[in-house]
Amino acid sequence: MREVRAARPVRFTPFFASGQIVTTIGRLGVALLGLILGAGAGAGVGLAGGLIYTEMAQTSGFEGYSGYVVVLWMACGLLIGLFAGPFVALKWARR
Repeated sequence: MREVRAARPVRFTPFFASGQIVTTIGRLGVALLGLILGAGAGAGVGLAGGLIYTEMAQTSGFEGYSGYVVVLWMACGLLIGLFAGPFVALKWARR
């Protein structure tokens, strides 16, 4: 008969271990979080930049032209945030 031994206890590995990301799923999670936060931050900065630009350039409000300008700035900020967010998040996570 074979001797039956108890299995070793499974050791829980925290998500961040000494500043390093442990798993590939963790990296994907951080990248997704960076994508979402980067897009939101970029859109917010773009919105603020667009509002400041329309005030400084005194763009016309005729048929919502100033709104189109703000949306353009917001879309540009969103795109920049979509690309920069995951890059910055993964750089930060690898420290």
